[in-house]
Amino acid sequence: MNEIAWYPKGMAIPTGLTAVWLKPGTRISEGVWLSALEDRVVNLLLEEYEEDQMPLAKWACNLLEVPSPDSPDQIAQFILKGNLELQTLFNLAVIDQDPFVGTATQEIGALIAMEETNFQLWVELAASQQNPHNLD
Repeated sequence: MNEIAWYPKGMAIPTGLTAVWLKPGTRISEGVWLSALEDRVVNLLLEEYEEDQMPLAKWACNLLEVPSPDSPDQIAQFILKGNLELQTLFNLAVIDQDPFVGTATQEIGALIAMEETNFQLWVELAASQQNPHNLD
């Protein structure tokens, strides 16, 4: 079964940062979303950059002010799971209603955002949300 693009509506952060791939009809929860986001971040790094992944992973961790992984496939552990500042940002970004209810349906805005967001842009978006002065 093909995956669809989905994002948590009602969060005051860029869709390119939050959009993920899910199977149609997946029951949405924050855990399901975070797991899919981890997969997306790892895939962005590993699929877009066949060579020189470690320097890019180290750059990302430096920009997000977290320790660097020993291997590129651990990047999500460091910049998502191990990043309390980004986790807090996600929790505080919910402005309207709980975005983690219902089942996954295709969201064109998520698809467009993911097509326009590579690994470097994703990291820069995350850094700008964590600390608006990071990119000055």
